[in-house]
Amino acid sequence: MAEGGLETAVPGRGELIRRAVDLVEPVAARAEETERLRRLHPDTVEDLLDAGLWGVHRPFRYDGSEGDFGLIVDIGEQLGRACTSTAWVWVNLVSHNWMLGMWPERAQDAVWGSNPDARIGSATIYPPGRVVRVDGGYLLSGRWPFSSGIEVSDWVMLGGMMPPEDGEGPPRPCIFVVACKDIEVIDTWDVVGLVGTGSHDVACADVFVPDYMALSPHDMRGAPTPGSAVNPASLYRLPLLGMFSHILAGAMLGAARGAFDHYTESMRSRVATFNRQRIGDHAAVQLRIAEAAATIRATRQQLRDGPREAHAIAEAGRIPTDLEKTSWRSDAAYACRKCADVVDLLYQASGGAGNYRSNPIQRFFRDVRAGVTHIGVSWDANGAEHGRALLGLPHGNFLL
Repeated sequence: MAEGGLETAVPGRGELIRRAVDLVEPVAARAEETERLRRLHPDTVEDLLDAGLWGVHRPFRYDGSEGDFGLIVDIGEQLGRACTSTAWVWVNLVSHNWMLGMWPERAQDAVWGSNPDARIGSATIYPPGRVVRVDGGYLLSGRWPFSSGIEVSDWVMLGGMMPPEDGEGPPRPCIFVVACKDIEVIDTWDVVGLVGTGSHDVACADVFVPDYMALSPHDMRGAPTPGSAVNPASLYRLPLLGMFSHILAGAMLGAARGAFDHYTESMRSRVATFNRQRIGDHAAVQLRIAEAAATIRATRQQLRDGPREAHAIAEAGRIPTDLEKTSWRSDAAYACRKCADVVDLLYQASGGAGNYRSNPIQRFFRDVRAGVTHIGVSWDANGAEHGRALLGLPHGNFLL
């Protein structure tokens, strides 16, 4: 909404993707420096802001573009083919726009009311968060690992275990939204893959969190949420855990695409060191390129199917079944595994040249291998979970 109450044009899906494509070249040029900094390059942060890409999945009410959930895959792919670390931070932070849209209106106003461009990081591992109930809210303490993009965030979502209302029974998981000024960032991110994500530890001690800034993941399982009263779009009814794996998958698809683009371009002119033959003339190289291209196309389609199905179910007013939610998670995890296979294939086919730090393919290799270790896209965890559902067995993820 523009000053004076005049409506402003909200960029559509195609325009947002075009803007992401326009950023591929400058973001790729900063990829090495992003690794050196171990955080998003400040120029990239500003470019994403100028392009309106930090506003993806933020509600219209706060000058966001909302959009369908598949945008996180399609834009993540474009940013990821330039720099996987940049894409990883972007998909994480804009996913929190989506999540906060499910919170009560008062929480959304607290974050975006005075600054619609406020960015939200996270560390939503629940056991580290110790919670004490007090008048009007909670005192939150703990230390959490893996807070990607925290250094460019204004707020952070932290996991914690809520004490039971009646003092009996087990504690329940809950997500708390806390201002970054109230937490400590602990420099722990000394890693070999996804180096530029700055996924440091964060900590706080007895930080007061108002009750309206806390929401259980059980309230984000595909039914109307506290935010539905002001954000009626189907986007804000999608199940948190059911769609979570797709968030990270966009960055992994981008890594595969980036490795493919670089390898294919280099093979057009590269000659063998030992006999000066053009390497691209070899059928083995041609087959690797064709296999990689087919795999990327197949995984891209697979990653688009889940969000489309989830939106259709939400628009019909139905809550997705456990079988549907586990299938989306399984599909995304499988797609990430295939993306890693593509990068492995092309890295090995690059020979000794792929080992030079000046060759981007070694960075894609390190990044995608780091990415698939995340539990959200672990094939072992998510594939087995879906297999149980297909067999009619109870799932083991109580958050679904």
